[in-house]
This record gives sequence, structure tokens and C-alpha cells, in this order.
Amino acid sequence: MHMSQDDRSLLARTSATGKRYCGYVNMRTNPFALYHSFIRRTIRRLKPPWLRLAAAIVTVAVLAFGRTSEAKSELLFVASTSGCTQAETRQVVDSFIGSFNRGDVFALDQLLGDSVQYQVGPPHGRVSTGKQTRNDVIGYLSDRHKANEQLRLESFQFRGQSAGSSGFEFEVTRDSTDGLSAAAYGGKGSVECRTSQHALVLWVMDREPFIRARLPLYVGLAVLSLTAILVGAVVAFRARTRRRVRVSTSSSPRR
Repeated sequence: MHMSQDDRSLLARTSATGKRYCGYVNMRTNPFALYHSFIRRTIRRLKPPWLRLAAAIVTVAVLAFGRTSEAKSELLFVASTSGCTQAETRQVVDSFIGSFNRGDVFALDQLLGDSVQYQVGPPHGRVSTGKQTRNDVIGYLSDRHKANEQLRLESFQFRGQSAGSSGFEFEVTRDSTDGLSAAAYGGKGSVECRTSQHALVLWVMDREPFIRARLPLYVGLAVLSLTAILVGAVVAFRARTRRRVRVSTSSSPRR
């Protein structure tokens, strides 16, 4: 296997420190390490200083955005000290989505609170001004299951506890046979903390243009595409310059 000089030096530093998380041997199993290695080598090969600086700034901005999101989520989790834990709240959400997708009415009856506010934006939504009974919500969920609607959880953020309940934000996609195809929805919810079994008491979601949790991926792909375009432009410019030099050299009179 051919290895560049940068790869050999990186492997040597990795072997000397005993760390494998950024070494060449770990590139096949770590796509992020492969991506960072590619970006680093690409930036080094950019000749114009302004082009190298622009690529570095965009890459740092993408990494900072991802680290800020992770730190914000961890801070929210650490600040919570009472009531339902993050794991328990997430378990209720996963159980609710799984029961809805299976059409398990008995499980939904166990998961929903005695009074629950369940609101969904159009199309095929449910608008409510206050809390409804458990049976009203199960009736709507049963109708949507008949339309083969399926929910897929795309993101979950724990928002802490207060007064015996825990809050969260989420993003899902809705698929059904009556016009929904991976439609992006985002919203908020709340779980009532009980001594025996926690219950979902709030679920409000509405349509959004895209899944916000995928934004770092979109930005990363955009940066990768922009870097490839810039590298291609530099290569084309240098090739064109070399051709001009050859033409001018061949057309000059010999003495």
C-alpha cells in the first residue's frame, strides 16, 4: 500500500506516543479521522495563502459548531439533579415511538398520562388547545397507524427536570401511505415522573424544512465539496499556466 510522507510521519508519531485514535492504522475504522487527515493534507497543498487561510477558517468553524453542541447537551444533563433522569426520559420516548409504530394500543395506554397534550402540525395533524384524555389521543394514534404512519427519531435533547417532570426536545421524520415521505418534524415534550412507571404528558411537534441535527453533516459535506472545487481550480490554473509557458517557449525564435 502506498503511503505519503505525511502518512508516514503521522504513523511514526502515533507509534511513539502509543495512541491509536489518530494514526494511519485507524483510518479505515474511523471516518472522522480519515476526513480530518484529508482536510489537513489538502490545506497544506493549497499554494495561495488566502486560499489556505479560507479553507482553514471554514474547517475550524465546522469543528467548533459540533463541539459547542456537544458541550451544551452535556451541560444540560449535568445541571439536572432531581426527577426523571436523561436515560429514563429517553426510554419513555423510545417506548412511545416503538409502540406507535407497532400499533400497540395496550403499550400506549400504559405510556400516556391520564391527561396528555398531543399536538401535531399538518398534514394529517392534530390541533388541540389543551390537554385531552388518554383515549382521545390513542384514537388519533390508531387512525394514523391505519395509514401506516411510522415515526423515526432523528435527535433527542434532554432539557432537565422541574416539579416532578422532565422536558425534552426532539426531531422525527414521518412516513405514511397517505402522502408523508420522510417529512421532518421538530418539537418538545414532557414526561411525568412517577415512582412506578413514568408517563408521557406532552408531545407537540410541527413541520420544519430539514432535520436540524444533520446541519453539521450538511456543513461538512459543503466544506468538503468547496475544498474539492478549490483544489480543482488551483490544479487547472497551474496546468493552464504550464501550457502557456511551453507554448511561449516553443514559439520563441532560436538563435
